[in-house]
Amino acid sequence: MIDVLPTSRAPMRGFVDKLMALEEDGTALSISAIHGFMAGDAPDLGAKIIVVSDGDKPAGNGLSHDPGMELFSFRGATKPEFLAVEDALVRARDAKAGPVVIADVWDNPGGGVAGDSTILLRTAIEMNMTSIALGTIWDPMAVRLCHAAGEGAVLDLRFSGKTSAFAGAPIDATVTVVKTA
Repeated sequence: MIDVLPTSRAPMRGFVDKLMALEEDGTALSISAIHGFMAGDAPDLGAKIIVVSDGDKPAGNGLSHDPGMELFSFRGATKPEFLAVEDALVRARDAKAGPVVIADVWDNPGGGVAGDSTILLRTAIEMNMTSIALGTIWDPMAVRLCHAAGEGAVLDLRFSGKTSAFAGAPIDATVTVVKTA
């Protein structure tokens, strides 16, 4: 099973709390829900329950059954609302209070993609949004160029959007290197 299982709200929040209680009361040394990754293209990326017990494999195997079945029962019922990029940015721009966090659920390096999507950033630029922060974009060559230029440097830079035709085109911009570390 592969599904969207956000742990910050019900029913997953309560499910994770139950797993943590099993650790706290000593029933298991560790018990974890592995969500899987929808963007990953490998057969072993589905949801799993991992139990670590203190040398009692049968007890650990037994302990994984009920949470595993409960996790499976959430199939198709926990997906949050997904918005088009423009709609998400309009909602963020028009929010009465902040900060507002938007996640590009498909540009998740843990799910098998590069993490260099420009789709959110390009749309925000096109919408003339200025009071935003975006992080992170993976582009080691752009980072190397900024380090070489040094703090305070202003340079023309092409960054991100290089690893997939589906993650947006690279962005060409004049940038200021504010800080290097």
